[in-house]
Amino acid sequence: MGTYVMQEWPLFITIIVMMVISILCQIIVICYMAKMVKESESLEEGPQILGVWMEEYLNNQHKITNIPVFVDKKIQKISIGKYSIIRIKHFSGQTLLVMIFMAGMGACIGIIKGKTLGQILPFYIISLLAIYIHISLSGVMNLEDKKQRIRMNVTDYLQNGKMKEYIREEYLTLGERQSEYFGEKEELELKELIREILI
Repeated sequence: MGTYVMQEWPLFITIIVMMVISILCQIIVICYMAKMVKESESLEEGPQILGVWMEEYLNNQHKITNIPVFVDKKIQKISIGKYSIIRIKHFSGQTLLVMIFMAGMGACIGIIKGKTLGQILPFYIISLLAIYIHISLSGVMNLEDKKQRIRMNVTDYLQNGKMKEYIREEYLTLGERQSEYFGEKEELELKELIREILI
């Protein structure tokens, strides 16, 4: 059974590497989205990943008339580094397809060479295993459900004034803090900006 696999070891190793890459892409998306969901449920504690969204909302609050639309646009652009999660998810699927194609090619080469079913069986097993893992992780990922939860949590946070409460607390403590980076003029300008936001 392992003789043919050993003969075609470069192909078999490439198939395994492709499978691992596909699985890793899905795991990365799952972990990142889970972290975003968790953060969106506790924005009062101070955003981290979602901090960029909050900052943009504060800087453009006077221009944003529809918070749900603003949140939807941000959700559609969720990315890890330079790559959107949709692109990473698609790359995972495409890698799986290439891997299955290569496994099929390995099986076909074996048939052409007159190998028995037992000898080419590892190529079928690795393909079925990869498909099973991919489908299982896709179920765990449930990307649309996680997006919906983030959408609801962030929209609720912005619409119900929780964001302003957070800024107000920061403003009230601003006078008690001293900063080596701001002079009196800059501090007055910052306070004025916060007052405008809180109106």
